[in-house]
Formats: sequence, structure tokens, C-alpha cells
Amino acid sequence: MDVFLKLKAWQMFMLLVGRPFVLILLLFPLGLMNVWLFFAWLWAMGTALNAYAPSDLRPSLRLFRMSINYIVLYFVIALTAVTAINNGQLGKAFILLLIPLHLMGMFYGLFFIAKNLIITETRQKSTLKNLLPLFVLIWVYPFGIWFIQPRINKLHFLHR
Repeated sequence: MDVFLKLKAWQMFMLLVGRPFVLILLLFPLGLMNVWLFFAWLWAMGTALNAYAPSDLRPSLRLFRMSINYIVLYFVIALTAVTAINNGQLGKAFILLLIPLHLMGMFYGLFFIAKNLIITETRQKSTLKNLLPLFVLIWVYPFGIWFIQPRINKLHFLHR
């Protein structure tokens, strides 16, 4: 997973935004691979930043790992369930239960990464005031890559 931490901002942008745009235009199934790359990037950032953070301020990785794993599992289930719903085999209530859980997992994963980035850079607890902009930048990753990835590169280089 270190490869995601070493990429420059433009390389991460092309990997997560440029390549999928072309693939989605050409072949939809290959475009879905971008989803997996995005989650791999989140996983790499979350685990590395947590390892770089001071041990007395470091949050537990357990819930982060569970949230990212659930989000990946959600996409597999959702793709299968959409087909089943279209065939009339599965109730829509099942999907309506999965969506809030997916959003909670996604929000927690992004919150965890933003919190660890602040803790690792400042060696202090994060506040909502400095955490919220990072959360939004990670959420809108096509723009956030340009601000987040250079910081990740710097921290990765310092902690090698």
C-alpha cells in the first residue's frame, strides 16, 4: 500500500479521476475499478497516518478497518442487490438499510483520516475547526487530492 503514499498529486489525480473517466466512457465494469482504488487509497492513508501519529493521541484502527471493509462489502452487495431488485427478488427496504450504514462507514473513514492527518502533522489533538476542511477535501477527492496527497507524501517521506 506504500505506493499510494509515494504518488505525487497529479499521479493520484490521474489514477483516481483521469483514468476512470476514460474507462467509464469505454467500459463500465473497468470503470468500477476506480471505486476499489479509492478505497485502497483511503485504507493506505488511514493505516499509515495512524502508524505515524504519536501513540498517546492515536485512535484505534479497529473501527476504521471495519468501516472501510463494510464500504467495500456494500458495493459488492449493492451491485448484486440492484440486479435482484430489478428481477423482483429482493425488497427495496434491504437497500434502504444498507445506504445509511454505508454513509456512516464512509463518514467515519474520512473523519478518521482527517483526524490522523492533523494529529500526525501537529502532534496535538484535532479540533472540529481544523478537521472539517480536511474532511471535505478528502470527500471531494478530485479536488482534494491536490491538497491532501502532497501532505501525505511529506509525512511518508519523514517517517520512512
